[in-house]
Amino acid sequence: MMAAHSPRIDEVLSRGLDVRGERRPVRFLLSGDYESQTTVVGHKGPNATMPCICCKSTKVPSITHATLDAKYGTLKDVSGPWHLRADDQYANCSNEAANGGQEALLSVTRPALVSPQPRKFVPITVFVTLGVNSRVLRLSVEVVIRCCGRAAGSAFAYELAGVLYDEVRVQPVPYHGGLFIGRDCHAIDEHSVAVCAALETKLCGLKGEPTKMSAQYLQAYKDAWEVWNRIRKVPNRATIATAAEAVALRSDATNFVAGLTREIAWLNVSPKLHILLAHAPDVLDEFGSIGLYGGQGLEAWHGRYSQTARLYPGETDLASAAALVRAMALAGDSSPAVLDRLAPKRASSKEGAHKAVQPGDRRL
Repeated sequence: MMAAHSPRIDEVLSRGLDVRGERRPVRFLLSGDYESQTTVVGHKGPNATMPCICCKSTKVPSITHATLDAKYGTLKDVSGPWHLRADDQYANCSNEAANGGQEALLSVTRPALVSPQPRKFVPITVFVTLGVNSRVLRLSVEVVIRCCGRAAGSAFAYELAGVLYDEVRVQPVPYHGGLFIGRDCHAIDEHSVAVCAALETKLCGLKGEPTKMSAQYLQAYKDAWEVWNRIRKVPNRATIATAAEAVALRSDATNFVAGLTREIAWLNVSPKLHILLAHAPDVLDEFGSIGLYGGQGLEAWHGRYSQTARLYPGETDLASAAALVRAMALAGDSSPAVLDRLAPKRASSKEGAHKAVQPGDRRL
């Protein structure tokens, strides 16, 4: 399907768009879940030797790829530096490069359908949120297994499910592979104190206080929830972030991943954690937002259109959508962040003053 649209995408990128007689440049940002992004650019996916589509970090240290590990680092190297892929790497992939070994291949096996620069992959905020939430919840069970044994960990998993159902009022859904939907993830985050309390009760047992080892894990777990609750709000908002928020995201992401890997030695850094740590802050710095370019924003607008399409009939779906957007523009229905950035600075109209309701009205 993408192959049919690739020539048109290349044409738009090369010549731009005409907007009211003015030629405007076009920037291409690749959004979507990780599987769709890797499929579009010909990457092997998250289980490849170099699972990141933005940089050359290898998945885990190994004897087989020791040279690559030393040269480019692994996902466990939370302090960087991260060696970004070349801007033309996806465009120039060929079978000849595959014959040069893994360093020439870089886990890319076929030519890209479209070739964005590595700095223009939009972090998958919804799936990062799903993945991190699932990982932190699973981590509590692993801590119980480490401190109290496998049987206690199995029993705590059922207890944790009960806490989520009874106190947080959430439960997994089949269409996310048995995980939680995004809204439920935020509900769990808001009630993370209940999760920490359940873990503390399990680790204390009959003695009333945890051992030195379990106390260390418990504190690291509480700190992780506290930092994650600050992180998740910034990339999931479809607004322009402030400079202070961008600085805080970079610092919190580093503290979150580095803190977990330092205190919990068995934790592996997944591609989603790596994206959050290494690449999401750069995207936020360059474009001012992550949520504005994510798939969930588009889905939200699609849902709004579906609810109101009957009020804006047209000969085609495109005409109906254009009528909806036109009505929203006339009503000034936009987010505060966009209005503050783009709206003209003018005094409010007096009480009872005529306001624009039709394209011919002078007051806009």
